[in-house]
Amino acid sequence: MKIVSPEVMAGIDRKSISEFEIPGELLMENAGIKCWERVKDFITHNKLKGKSVSIVAGSGNNGGDALVIAREAWISDFRNIKVILLKEDGNELFSLNKNICRRYGIPVISYRDNTSGAVSALNESGIIIDGLTGTGLRGAIRGTSRELVDIINGSDATVFSIDLPSGLGDGFLSGYPAVKADITLTIGLPKIVLYNPVARIFSGEIVVVKISFPPDLLGNPSDSGELYVNSDLNLPEIERWAYKGTRGHAAVFAGAEGTSGAALLAAIAAGRSRSGLVTLFVDSNIYSTAASQLKSIMVRKLDYRGEELELRGITSLLAGPGWGQEGRIQLLEKLFETSIPGVLDAEGLYFLPEVKKRSNKPGFLGGKWVFTPHPGEFETISNVQKEEFLAAPLPYLRKIAAEYGAVIVLKSHVTFIVNPEGAYSIVDGMIPSLGTGGSGDILSGIITGLMAQGIDPYQAAVEGVLLHQNAGKLCYKEKGWYLAEDLLPYISKAAAGRKNNSG
Repeated sequence: MKIVSPEVMAGIDRKSISEFEIPGELLMENAGIKCWERVKDFITHNKLKGKSVSIVAGSGNNGGDALVIAREAWISDFRNIKVILLKEDGNELFSLNKNICRRYGIPVISYRDNTSGAVSALNESGIIIDGLTGTGLRGAIRGTSRELVDIINGSDATVFSIDLPSGLGDGFLSGYPAVKADITLTIGLPKIVLYNPVARIFSGEIVVVKISFPPDLLGNPSDSGELYVNSDLNLPEIERWAYKGTRGHAAVFAGAEGTSGAALLAAIAAGRSRSGLVTLFVDSNIYSTAASQLKSIMVRKLDYRGEELELRGITSLLAGPGWGQEGRIQLLEKLFETSIPGVLDAEGLYFLPEVKKRSNKPGFLGGKWVFTPHPGEFETISNVQKEEFLAAPLPYLRKIAAEYGAVIVLKSHVTFIVNPEGAYSIVDGMIPSLGTGGSGDILSGIITGLMAQGIDPYQAAVEGVLLHQNAGKLCYKEKGWYLAEDLLPYISKAAAGRKNNSG
């Protein structure tokens, strides 16, 4: 599904009115009706019809949508409802729908004029529909709006937010107040702001509500990305006549004394991701440890001293897991100089600023490598504080991807993937069981295994993240909370269980 910025979605709204002659009133009416259908289905499914419903309306278009919802609830025979207005005056569509609500006889309370009545209504509510602020908010929500956000968050109600939780918007930073929605009914297309890591925790379950925007405007909007969920995993088909020599050969450069586990996890993950062959290159001092624990993966001593590496037949590379942060830069440069695509993870990422300085050539990796940093590692690569880039990762990821000529996978509870040309994908994970030591080594191994089969680095990154998350869900379902090594067999299960796979 396409995902856009709030500005792009606002442009779609304007073009729907100006170019397709769809009245703004009709778009608002459609949005309110469709949103109420979702709320009504929730109420019916959970047998909550007797609960009080409060609809909080700001003075803009978001508030107008909320007032349409109030009307729809009223004519659907939900009479235990109240409308809470931020203030009496607002834009034309807000005023129109406010007056209609009053003519219907729906109880309407102005927060500014009757604060105690509004607070009582919200505190007594079983369901609150949040239409306080929309995509036009800049900076932190303040004043009376902030008061209403705090009251909503302090209630025991199930909270639905229209389009996005009030308080979210461009420039939203960690620590800013926002409504913590249980369900966000985002209209038209999902917005990036909902999935930025610092904002995602406020959005709850995100449901896309399709209204009467022209399909031509939604199909391929400018500067749009792709939004993926776990069920979107779609690995390329393995031919029925394939054998180990045609399924690729991954080479893993990982591990050091005391961190051999990272090397083992990454190598096994590469093999379980359908790569036909995997060779693990390790330092001599951990060779015996690694070789004694691996049966199907070849283990080689890494005695590199600057001579040419023997990589004949290798189709993908992985470097970095468990490496430590000293003495690897010359080897990494040699790996970069090959024509073999690769993945750089963990300690290997800390060498990047020096490698870039020595290269002095923008985009020198040519789109063949994938970097898989967690926020702390990306902070080192970008020299930007993580509190800043986690608020809105996309611009920073695009900058670094272009500088190195690499695909960047920013690991978090929501994963952002960006290629050197600026194309981006977002994988909405929210799988806390994957937050365990060694899980990142497994992800890097999965992507490497997919790349060994000839899958494009950007596609391999997207499918690798999805495969990793599907494996995590399966493992948690069967085992509960798990260690990284428990996850490995579920990579195979997740890969085999998806469409377009041959056994």
